[in-house]
Amino acid sequence: MFADTPAVVDIQLPADVTGEIRYTLDGSNPSRKSLLYATPFVLNNSAIVTAAVFNESGRSTFVKAEYRVARSDGNHGLHYFIYHLDSNVNSLPDFDRLKPVYTATCFELGVSDPENGIAQATVSHSLNKFESGIGVRFSGWIQIDEDGIYNFYLWSTGASKLFIGTELVVNNNNNATQHRGNGGMAYLKKGFFRIKLDLYYNRKTERVLLHAGYGSNTMAQKIIPPEKLFKKKPK
Repeated sequence: MFADTPAVVDIQLPADVTGEIRYTLDGSNPSRKSLLYATPFVLNNSAIVTAAVFNESGRSTFVKAEYRVARSDGNHGLHYFIYHLDSNVNSLPDFDRLKPVYTATCFELGVSDPENGIAQATVSHSLNKFESGIGVRFSGWIQIDEDGIYNFYLWSTGASKLFIGTELVVNNNNNATQHRGNGGMAYLKKGFFRIKLDLYYNRKTERVLLHAGYGSNTMAQKIIPPEKLFKKKPK
């Protein structure tokens, strides 16, 4: 993830390979009519760059890279809350009944250990204070660009739930070792919706991991871009 700085995309031909590089920015596979790569370029917003080499023999395999560009100024980002829980908990508790031990804001809907994800080292430092169970709640707004059926998915350790508005969209409410891409669908109209994600994991037995993504019939699956997340509902 690139925070408060644009991403520079530099694509190079493999050794002993000739041809031209074609690429797309939306996750779709490029063709001979796609954008022609000439020199490194800058991304000011998140994108999935997919590239391939085309020559007289055909084309190479497709190569994908996901770039997430976050802004810390203004209303972009989410609120998050950390809870210290008993290590014997095996499902998500009701965080509304608990008092957080730490609160702050973050760039995106994700956690990785030991850094990146929620607010980089700030949250990592907070998580490392505890030796047993840890709960994290993300709260904010998500921007939906067009009407449609969206498939939301989570990769996570421990238990997790994702709400869009008041609807429970993804329910991984058991303390399994890892949930790989479990998802659920929701029909959403263009606009802004409340988003809430609750996560619990046992630090004694697990490394923390959380990635949240979405896709639709007109949009390739990807991690939810930071520029689509807001701390308050935009006017």
